[in-house]
Amino acid sequence: MCLAIPGKVVSVKDGKAVIDYTTEKREVIAKGVTVQPGDYVLVQFGMVIEKLPEQEAKRAIKNWKELNSQTR
Repeated sequence: MCLAIPGKVVSVKDGKAVIDYTTEKREVIAKGVTVQPGDYVLVQFGMVIEKLPEQEAKRAIKNWKELNSQTR
C-alpha cells in the first residue's frame, strides 16, 4: 500500500516542483495540475495528483504526525 501525505510546494520550474514534507524535500513532476509555491499537494508515483486546501492539508499532516509518533 502506498500513502499520499500532503506536502507544501517550495518551488516550481520547467514542469517540476520541489515539495517540502517537513522531514525531507523531493522534486516531482508537476504537469496536469497547476501549482505554485505555498500550495499543498498530494503526490503519487513522483507526480502531483491533487492540490489540497491548506486547512485540510494541515489537518492531515497533524494526524499523520500523531499516528507516526504512536508507532515508535
